[in-house]
Amino acid sequence: MKEEETQNSHIEKPEQEVQYVPVQYADRSDEEDTIDLIEMVVLLWNSKKTIGIITILFFLLGVFHFNTEPEEYISEAILVKDEQEMTGSQLRLFQQFGALGGQQGSSLGGGISATLPEIIESIDFQMLLLHQEVRFARHDTTMSLYYYFDHYYESPFRGTVYGFIRDYTVLLPVTLYQKIHRFFRQIGSLFRTGDSSSQFTLEHSNVGVETTETRILEVTPHTLNILQLIGSRINTESEGSLIKATFRLPDPVAAAEANAIFIEKIQEYLIEQRIEKAKRNLDFALTLSKEAHERLNQASLDVANYVDANPGNLTALATIELDRLIAERDRLSSVYGSALIKVEDARMRVQEDTPVFILFQKPLLPNSRVALSPLFLLGFIFLGFTLGVFWVFTVKIYQTVKGRILSS
Repeated sequence: MKEEETQNSHIEKPEQEVQYVPVQYADRSDEEDTIDLIEMVVLLWNSKKTIGIITILFFLLGVFHFNTEPEEYISEAILVKDEQEMTGSQLRLFQQFGALGGQQGSSLGGGISATLPEIIESIDFQMLLLHQEVRFARHDTTMSLYYYFDHYYESPFRGTVYGFIRDYTVLLPVTLYQKIHRFFRQIGSLFRTGDSSSQFTLEHSNVGVETTETRILEVTPHTLNILQLIGSRINTESEGSLIKATFRLPDPVAAAEANAIFIEKIQEYLIEQRIEKAKRNLDFALTLSKEAHERLNQASLDVANYVDANPGNLTALATIELDRLIAERDRLSSVYGSALIKVEDARMRVQEDTPVFILFQKPLLPNSRVALSPLFLLGFIFLGFTLGVFWVFTVKIYQTVKGRILSS
């Protein structure tokens, strides 16, 4: 028995069969995206109260912005620039002068390089409107724009509120610096002597413009603020030969009258600036022609005096000198002729470069004030809802990052 068991123990046992079970790897990206999307929806639903409060706050802000719209009226006028065309005789004369004068004659004339919006934004142009008098029907009086903005105009309540919020939130450091700086300046002014009073008067004077020299334009800070108010109320739009001018004021009659003055100043300013270079060229050509004429007269007198001084048969040397004087006279005559051509060319260009404006539409008397559409409130509602969602996600991201930092 033991031998059989020993023999059986040497018999190899069969190996167990290995079974391969196919494993399916599931792509969990879609599942994770679905889970994230569901979590986002759940997060927004749980934060609906916060989103609703922010949306309501912005809706109330829109109601405040809509109901505190300042009373403003816009008057419109349209100008047409009449492009002048040269007649047949003027064109032939111009071609003749151009052929004789060469490239130099074609450089005469010229116009302004600044655009119309840049012109009306300049202080020089706005100063033309500053002291123009218009009638304000609401106050039943006629006054200048400077006097109105200095004594009657009140800043819109909405702008005052927005300015206060801006100064004491985003611009709080700047506001504190300005207050501290103003405080120390007032303390320092108590210890100043001499001409400090005159400096204070200059800074806070209501005088519009003080010109100590013709080349200097001195404007007080108060006047600059009024110029900014006027500049923000005028506008022009150019399309081809059409120029649309608008003027916005709190009074309809004043807006129409101010717009009439505005388009008059546009015409005067553009005409003056456009022909300024052409006039300078004309003056220069006249000066050259005058000098050439004087030199020609002198050369003619030299020839006459030489002939009178050498009567009868001239010697060879006298003949050579006479020929030289005659050649000089002929040369100066040609120079004088060219100068006259340039003078005529400059005169023609002055007429050509002078723009002509036709009043296509007179300034309209506005019947209704500028008002926002009620659909404007939908913009505030959408803005509030968007910011509410953004706030919820921002808080969630902050909490997630903070939790990971603490756990690590």
